[in-house]
Amino acid sequence: MNAGVDHIETIASDGERTVKLPFAIYDKNSTMVTVDGVVQSSPANYVISRGDDTSKLDTVNFQGDLLANSVVRVVNLKGAAFLGNYSTSVILKDDTVVNKDKTSF
Repeated sequence: MNAGVDHIETIASDGERTVKLPFAIYDKNSTMVTVDGVVQSSPANYVISRGDDTSKLDTVNFQGDLLANSVVRVVNLKGAAFLGNYSTSVILKDDTVVNKDKTSF
């Protein structure tokens, strides 16, 4: 990935709710946020806002408390080079193991 489109951070302590990004988000709808590999839904789980010291969208505020050692990953799928009317999509592969024996649960 190009610099400025991917940020991975390990949460230092229980109860944190904010992750400050080293880059600006240019399109909220083209941003993917995961916590411990689980894709988060906006605005149900987080919102992207302007930081205190900048006018850029560079802060992810989670609706709930994060746990220490949780790994947060923010991917800016468009990045700064893709401003304009470009569509983005994400395909997630489901590797869930399904029990084929329907008589046992």
